[in-house]
Amino acid sequence: MGLEIGKWKYLLNPELFSKVQESIEANYMSFMSYENVGVLKGNITAIEANQNIHKTEMNQWELYTLGTVNRHFVDSDHYNILAEVNLEHIFSIINSTC
Repeated sequence: MGLEIGKWKYLLNPELFSKVQESIEANYMSFMSYENVGVLKGNITAIEANQNIHKTEMNQWELYTLGTVNRHFVDSDHYNILAEVNLEHIFSIINSTC
């Protein structure tokens, strides 16, 4: 299972942790300044880990598209969803949307 961000400072050297922290802060500022300016005209394919501690509400993507939202689940947590063991399943999901 993945590590929560709060534990990273104990596992990374101070210089690397500082860079990670800067990146997280930049992502947060970008997220907080986002303004929705419309909806998509196409379909959305959402791929979600099914072992997340906090459940997401991917179905809310329906608010942002005129098309459909197709949700797919991978047997993983958020931090390991892109592990090699999951890639074949993820690629098959992506290829099925083309």
